[in-house]
Amino acid sequence: QRQRQRQRQRQRQGQRQLVGNYQARRYCKMKPSAAGLILSALCFLCLQQNFSHARRRQSHKDLLTKIEEQKTDYFQIHSILSELHRRQPLFLTSFLRENMEQMAKYYHGHAIQAACERYGEIPEKADVMHFDMYHARKIEGVLASHVRKIKEETKRGEVQTVVVADGEDTLDVGDLGTWSAGLAMSRGILHAAMAGFHPKAVLCIVLDSGTDNEKMRVNPNYRGNAHRRRRGDEVAFLWDELLRSLRMLTPHVLIHIDCPNPGDRISKVIDDHSKVSPIFNDGLDGRATIVLSAVLAMTRVRSDDTKDFHMDQVWKPPVPMIMKEVFLLYGPRYLIESIANLLVSTLEDIGVPTPIAIKDIWLMDPKMGLYSLEDRHHHRSRFRKPLPSKLRGLHLNVSAVVEGIRATILVGASGIRGAFDRDVLKLLHNNHQRPGIIILSNTPGRAECSPADTWHHTTGNGKTLYVGGDDPQPYRPVGHDGLALIPSRASSLFVFPGFSLATYAAGISSITPGMLQAAAETLARMASIDDITCGSLFPSLSLLKDISIRIAAEIIRVAERQKKTNKIVPEGYRELLSHLQSLQDLSPDDDLHFSYSWEEAGKQEVKIATEEVSLAESGSLTRRLEL
Repeated sequence: QRQRQRQRQRQRQGQRQLVGNYQARRYCKMKPSAAGLILSALCFLCLQQNFSHARRRQSHKDLLTKIEEQKTDYFQIHSILSELHRRQPLFLTSFLRENMEQMAKYYHGHAIQAACERYGEIPEKADVMHFDMYHARKIEGVLASHVRKIKEETKRGEVQTVVVADGEDTLDVGDLGTWSAGLAMSRGILHAAMAGFHPKAVLCIVLDSGTDNEKMRVNPNYRGNAHRRRRGDEVAFLWDELLRSLRMLTPHVLIHIDCPNPGDRISKVIDDHSKVSPIFNDGLDGRATIVLSAVLAMTRVRSDDTKDFHMDQVWKPPVPMIMKEVFLLYGPRYLIESIANLLVSTLEDIGVPTPIAIKDIWLMDPKMGLYSLEDRHHHRSRFRKPLPSKLRGLHLNVSAVVEGIRATILVGASGIRGAFDRDVLKLLHNNHQRPGIIILSNTPGRAECSPADTWHHTTGNGKTLYVGGDDPQPYRPVGHDGLALIPSRASSLFVFPGFSLATYAAGISSITPGMLQAAAETLARMASIDDITCGSLFPSLSLLKDISIRIAAEIIRVAERQKKTNKIVPEGYRELLSHLQSLQDLSPDDDLHFSYSWEEAGKQEVKIATEEVSLAESGSLTRRLEL
């Protein structure tokens, strides 16, 4: 009896310990086998996720190490990236998202130029469609079959962005003909990485209308039309057929074109289609947006308005300071007029009359000189003004023009090295205590002036606001407390992923100047105090994912006010950001699991299911693909 009493007492004590609270009573009713199974499954999933993240980080680290070992061998670097783009695009997109600050220099400027000049020698290239003017009537049928293939292969089942290149970009990479496919491929993978698209859902197209590059025409590896570039009616018809087919097959999808020098006929075709299709001309609209953003950031710094902004706050640029600026835009006709039109549109939106907005915006062609009423070459331009008397016969001299109009902000878009020499920089500094210089060429040897020359010739105190450069190096000016200054790149990479994300999320029907202005204002206010202190007017490229979301949200707000949206999006700003972030997150297919091991081996191993294929290639790397 005593033993039974002790046993009951022990049971009561054990029950008190187990049923101390309601949660314990719930789990006590569960069977031990079910609870153990659930805990085991959770532990397994957590361990598997941590292991996959660690393996992915290690693969990214190994790939970055391999790329940095190549140093300035841009052709070898792009061969590796192109092979990854073709074989494992999801791995490449995740790698770019986490290492954009280190990889940005390989996707624009001198690096992409050096790679595209030998594009025909790359052994494995990503899929890029080629169309020429001799087969313009077959574009719709070929595009329809390719779009159908994309819908079958991708998870979301639709084309998300279209990238079109015509091979002519004299400011950065030069005339590359059909080898501008490397440029289209790089733009496409950046869209996929920063906007969260599937790489196969980005359609890359190259238009072949010849090339003015003599080296391309005599190169045996060149597969394009080996004649001089044409810009007549047949090329305008090619553009018209392509844009019409894209509007029918991929409605409400951003068409990213790179055509900085279209000509009158092609420009008219693109303008007509821009009214009914979301067309973003990176060669004109992208660069104009970057210039406007740099101008707004300069006014922000000059007004000592350098506090960090919360995106929920309404920020308006200091309008009086913008109206006091005197601009000199130096470059080819189409580019500088596009920049000037966006500046005028921005001033008109804040209530400035058009004649007053145009008064302080001066345009200068490197070949024809300053736009003036006496100029017969630009008789259709609205930016012609009476030539000042002191500039009679000196309209081709940059230093005389800077002194004559008392310019405070210079925009270099000519690609002529040394156009802004020491005399120009000193005269510019005499006009304003903190002048601004914006250089759009990102290729060494094509910039009008370098940041080191700029800060050295303007009293050396680092007060000149500079934006531009390919891969700017730190510069330590005198009297700046020994702090190194690193200027921002004037790259459209800051803005075009946001346009593609906004167009896809809201179904925007056309791109308007108001959307370009919203993107410029958003980028101008995202630089932190530390960035501005170090001489950078734009935020770091490591934040490009967040920058794209903010720009896309502001574009959608403007599109809703202008009634340009065709999809329903959340009304609240925070809800809209969450919606865009969910679209931006990469969601690889459930049955696709990838890992890479980078070793210095002489063969390439590809494992698909249970089959193994060994490809002997000299200098290649070992990769393993598991499906």
